[in-house]
Amino acid sequence: MAMKQVEKHFFQGKVVVENETVLTDNGRKIVGSLFDSQQKVLILAESYPDYQVGEVLNLACLFEVPQNFSPKFDYRRYLLSKGIFYVCRQPEITLEKKLNQLAKDEISSIGFKKYFRTKIFLATLKTKRFLEGEINRLYPMPESAFLSGLVLGGDDRLDEETKNNFQTVGMTHAVAVSGYNVAIIQTLIIWFLILLGFDRKKTFFPAILAVSFFVVLVGMPTSAVRAGVMGSFLLWAVYLGRLSDAFRGIILAAAVMLFFNPALLLADAGFQLSFLAALGLTLVYGPLSEKLRIENDFLEIKSVLLTTLCAQLGVVGILIYQFESFSLISFLANLLMLPLIPLITLAGFLSALLASVGLIFLGKILALVVFPLLKLEIFLVEKLANIPFASIQIESVGNLWFWGYYLFFLLLVFRIRRQFKMTTS
Repeated sequence: MAMKQVEKHFFQGKVVVENETVLTDNGRKIVGSLFDSQQKVLILAESYPDYQVGEVLNLACLFEVPQNFSPKFDYRRYLLSKGIFYVCRQPEITLEKKLNQLAKDEISSIGFKKYFRTKIFLATLKTKRFLEGEINRLYPMPESAFLSGLVLGGDDRLDEETKNNFQTVGMTHAVAVSGYNVAIIQTLIIWFLILLGFDRKKTFFPAILAVSFFVVLVGMPTSAVRAGVMGSFLLWAVYLGRLSDAFRGIILAAAVMLFFNPALLLADAGFQLSFLAALGLTLVYGPLSEKLRIENDFLEIKSVLLTTLCAQLGVVGILIYQFESFSLISFLANLLMLPLIPLITLAGFLSALLASVGLIFLGKILALVVFPLLKLEIFLVEKLANIPFASIQIESVGNLWFWGYYLFFLLLVFRIRRQFKMTTS
């Protein structure tokens, strides 16, 4: 049944679990869609039991319109951008049945589109969990959690201390489902095909297919879809040497996403960060890469440095504005850690793949090479995070900072592109 959104009302009925649940310090977050509607609800339940994607739950609780807790973050609009209309606290939940137990009339009630979308998601989730299980067999914690984040995306597997260390040094993009994961996959595919003798222009479509598979594998969250769209435009243009096309492509990608979901512009920090990082890369990377002769880059070292700098130029303004903090050690951390991450990601994935097809001995041999590299990365994060003032709090950052920084950013872009005689046309 469709609902009009009122401030509070009691709900009793069926919901379908939409996504993997998230265990937090305060309980478990469950996103459920109403059985006969596309509207969703965020259920704040007890930590246990856990519920699986596709399960039908009997739910009874008070539905409340989400409230905002910060003037800089519109939490209500953020949830609406994900189709979530209500928050449900202290629910009464009982498991009704699993998705594959639904009768034909029940499938018709929830809608064939939702039913088959959930079935596909369950299949990819099974593959994802299988690979994660192989990683956990080959590597101890926290190295296994770090590698799972690199290969499958997400930092929720990391223990709280390690997760905080990654945040302090500005390296969460390495393990979150973000444009960085997408860029690694595309880069690895392109490298591999070039080594096989493929022309660089012919590597674009295989890379896009690989990214599409990754997006489906991690469950098609909004962040992965967004990263896939923007990252595809960006890396395609970088490798073809046509940054002007990347600029237009990113604007087009953002426009299409906003057409389908306008709330992303103001409510989704992930969208804002992805868009601004992509702008930093397209507007600054091109002219500076020519100056630094990136095409002759040994081991991609200059490319890593320049990519990190350009992306940070794009996002630092909104990072400080939104979170009122800044990692002073971020650039150094990226410089030390990023060069090894593509190698770790590829070798770690191959070790899990070998183990999954029965070649456990070969998987363990490869894991012996990957493990010390994972340990080194985590060691670097820990030591950098313990440096005094690695991250600083900046209080009372207002709109003046935000608009002032991006005015400076535009002037900087104009000066760089004018100096190197490049345009975005």
